[in-house]
Parts: sequence; structure tokens; C-alpha cells
Amino acid sequence: MDEGYPYRPGEWYMYKGRIVFLVNTLFDGISENAESVECTVEKPVKTDDITICYKDVYTLKDGMHVELCHWLMDGMSFWDLSIDRKEFDESGNKDFPAYLDGLGVYRHSVLDRFACQWRYCGEQSTDECYRVQYYLENEDDD
Repeated sequence: MDEGYPYRPGEWYMYKGRIVFLVNTLFDGISENAESVECTVEKPVKTDDITICYKDVYTLKDGMHVELCHWLMDGMSFWDLSIDRKEFDESGNKDFPAYLDGLGVYRHSVLDRFACQWRYCGEQSTDECYRVQYYLENEDDD
């Protein structure tokens, strides 16, 4: 970040020519809404060209289970937030983006307190889950 910049989470800031939102960590809202967490990957696991660095399942106060996964591929760093589709649909929730908003999940690119700029890749859904994904922007990314 710029020298002398007073870091204030919750504010918008111009960083490397882009407007980004300042946060403490990428998933502050999940931590704040969690009742428990189960570590499912204790050390990095390499499979083919993907390395899974971190994978935890959070049980939220409303009973929903959220998986956070940090992984690497081809020199790029990614974070996924996934919710089992069947569990979400059976819970009575109908709007995945609105649910994320209620949890305080960022649905835009952010800059964390470590000066990591995480680019938001949007929502995705499969037969198994609903997901949002972010990737770590490199200085060379346009």
C-alpha cells in the first residue's frame, strides 16, 4: 500500500489504478458467523497440478456448513467458498447472493490487511454446490 496510508477496513481505496474495498481478511464475515470449524486439510496436499493449502468446514450459527478452500494452480492462488447445494436448498434459502450478503461475504474485489488484492470471480453453481471464487492478483495482471 502507499506509504503513510492509514489502513481503514470498510473503506474504498484506489490501489494500483483500481478501486478496491479494504478488509481485514477475505472471509471476515464467515469467522464472525461461525460456531465451529473443522480442519479437513492439515498440511498442503498436491494432486496433479493443484495444491490444496487449506480446507476447512465452518458450521455457522444458522446451522449451514461452509467450506473454505485455498489452493494453488499454475503459479496462481485461489480461494473458494462453497455451500452444499442440497443443504442450502433444503434450508429454505432461495437466493445464494443474498445469503452471502447477509453473512458479510464480499462479492467484489478486495484488498486485505496484508496488501493482497483478491479479484472476485463471481458466483457459480454445480449440481453439488454453490460457490464463489477469488484469485490473488499479481502485479503483472491487467
